[in-house]
Amino acid sequence: MKTQTILTFLFLIAYTAATAAVTLLYSSASPYPPLDGGYFFTFAQITDSHSSGSREMLGNVTSWLAGRENLSFVVHTGDIVNSPYDERAWRIASEYMHRLDNRSRWAVLAGDNDVLWGNQVNLANFERYFAGNSVDQYFTVGGRLLFILFSWSTEHGAISQARLAWMDEVIRTHDELDVVICLHPSITGIPLLDIVREEMSSVRNSEEIWKRIEQHQNVIMVLNGHTHLSWVTILNTGKGKVWSISTKALSEEGYIRLFDVYEDRIEVYAHSPRTNRSFKGPLDRFTIELSSSNYDVDGDLWTDESDTMPTHPLVPNAIVAWLIIVIGVSAYWVAQYLSRRSKGLKARS
Repeated sequence: MKTQTILTFLFLIAYTAATAAVTLLYSSASPYPPLDGGYFFTFAQITDSHSSGSREMLGNVTSWLAGRENLSFVVHTGDIVNSPYDERAWRIASEYMHRLDNRSRWAVLAGDNDVLWGNQVNLANFERYFAGNSVDQYFTVGGRLLFILFSWSTEHGAISQARLAWMDEVIRTHDELDVVICLHPSITGIPLLDIVREEMSSVRNSEEIWKRIEQHQNVIMVLNGHTHLSWVTILNTGKGKVWSISTKALSEEGYIRLFDVYEDRIEVYAHSPRTNRSFKGPLDRFTIELSSSNYDVDGDLWTDESDTMPTHPLVPNAIVAWLIIVIGVSAYWVAQYLSRRSKGLKARS
């Protein structure tokens, strides 16, 4: 347990230091890209609000979103509350989301906190307040995008063959649209995070899900929460590129991802209404090219299959390298310290 705590601590230090360093190198231009020709609409992702009767973060954010122009869709990717049994939290979260009713379409999928208590799955309140008769949902937005929402509905969050077959059918029925798949856990995971945390950041049957995604050339993006960290990876399916995007928890500082959809690209940026802060880091602001076949956006691809953090030429895999170096050196230092201490104790005895 002590070793895991040390590793977690080192991971967080390395992640924070590396992100801060590359953010200083990143462009200080306006976080709101100017809308120009070919613009269609904006959609937003929020996640992990962990709402309770005494926390107002979700209310603050939905009020801000309700005042946005051209906002066509808002998706909450899970853990909207902390417990499947907190009736008051569900009711308040529902009231907050309904503030968007006359401004934008919106949807909520279930995360592990929403439906798991111990090892038992309870979907009752999620279905009552957000899901209706269907846990898995899909939405078409602006005649451009198809959103498929997978809720956490099993103990480990795995997605069954039947649910994946449902996804295949929905995508085939809307083959003229670009597809955004939304779920709570990551499909790609975050490097090193699963090593230092007991809870897996990625879904149990992620390889099986990717095999299904690879069958469709119009899947462009996978959005998730759960990790409470921002991370970006491009996967090459052989038919196209798929951006896998993890997003920070709303509960920490009101973090929102915003996506401006154009004919040939999607401009991604982030903002916190609570702190009035616009995020400018490489994981917060980047462009997804829809018309380019070059999935190695920043030119630093390590393998033929994926690009970790493909957002800026100064940044992406540099953070991974920093993490590996810092954790490796720190682990070596800790091992040497423990070895010397053990020898000292034996000498004194």
